[in-house]
Amino acid sequence: MAVVSIVSLGNGRTERELETNARAVASAIREVQNYALTGRQIVAGTDPCGFRVSWSGAIYSTDYMYKNGAVCNRTSSIASYTLKNGVVFITSDVLTFSLPHAALSFSGGSKAAILSKQSTSSVVCVYADGRITDQRGSACP
Repeated sequence: MAVVSIVSLGNGRTERELETNARAVASAIREVQNYALTGRQIVAGTDPCGFRVSWSGAIYSTDYMYKNGAVCNRTSSIASYTLKNGVVFITSDVLTFSLPHAALSFSGGSKAAILSKQSTSSVVCVYADGRITDQRGSACP
């Protein structure tokens, strides 16, 4: 009976760690989505054109995108974060919100940032309509 309880407590801890990290990732994505909706200027004297979130391994980062003349080809890092407690991303990907309506870099469906630890997964889903959710599992519903 004691062994079952210890395993159960360990799984609960892993799920909480995944949930905490997934919420932090979702929060970073929402932040850049809001920046894109408001046209936030991160670098003084520049013309913003988008905001980007990328993830790989245990790192995720946010970037400000701005124009060089009429072309959106310059970037400046906003922040870089490290997942905690041994949680990692299963895949690497990039998500871009363009101004002025925070339009996504993909159309239809969703994009998933899947986090994993000890064979347990949590997923942050970004939908084409702008919704951002986090939940247990490894796929967006």
